[in-house]
Parts: sequence; C-alpha cells; structure tokens
Amino acid sequence: MNDCRTGYFNNTVAYAIGFAIAAKVAEIHLYGIDFSYKGYVHFAEAGRANCEFLLSIAIGRGIKVGIAQESSLLDTNEPTKSKLYGYHRLAEPLVVGLENDRFVAKKYSEVKDSVEQPPSLLPPEALRT
Repeated sequence: MNDCRTGYFNNTVAYAIGFAIAAKVAEIHLYGIDFSYKGYVHFAEAGRANCEFLLSIAIGRGIKVGIAQESSLLDTNEPTKSKLYGYHRLAEPLVVGLENDRFVAKKYSEVKDSVEQPPSLLPPEALRT
C-alpha cells in the first residue's frame, strides 16, 4: 500500500498488480482478467476500475503492461481506430502507438498493416516514419 500510495485493493487481481509494482518487475502480463463483456452489457464484475487504476501506476513507473487482445481491461478489445475519443469519427482516424519510447498519434492509414495488437503495445518499428 505504501509503495503504490493507495489503500485501494478491492479484488485479488489488484493485490497481484500491487505486489508486482512493489516488487519492481519489468513487465506485467494479464490474461483472463475480464470484468465486463461485450455480449453482456448489463453485467460487469466489480474490480475493473481498481485494476486499471493500479495498472496506470505501473505504466507510470515504466513497467510494461501486456493484456490479452480480447480482454476488456483497458479497453484492449476495442478497435484500434476507436481508442482516441473524437478522432474515431474522422474519415482518417488517428491511432496511438510507441515510437522511441514516446507515445505518438499517426493516421491509421500510415500504420494499418502494423496494427494487429493494441496500439499502446505496438512495437516501436510499427510507427517509424
């Protein structure tokens, strides 16, 4: 709790993420961690917000986070072109990815062949100019 500077741990996955942060791991990979489901819009399990909050702490500390592509966690299962609110309505939507360890936004047409995984996890070479 002191390392993460929070007392917000409302499920076992949150404890695992908090432990990983405190242990200063280099990467966290999550599979089967779904708190909401596209086919069941009226059903959601408690804990998603807590896990996403802790993952943002991890990302802020430079821990790489990998999430299964079909997971709703961090909206990973949402289409790449829908990640940036407002821009998704453009004829040429912007997508976000990493380039030299910095986040950049590029036109989808410039990177569409490289977008097979969530844009925040794209390899840097996928967005090179």
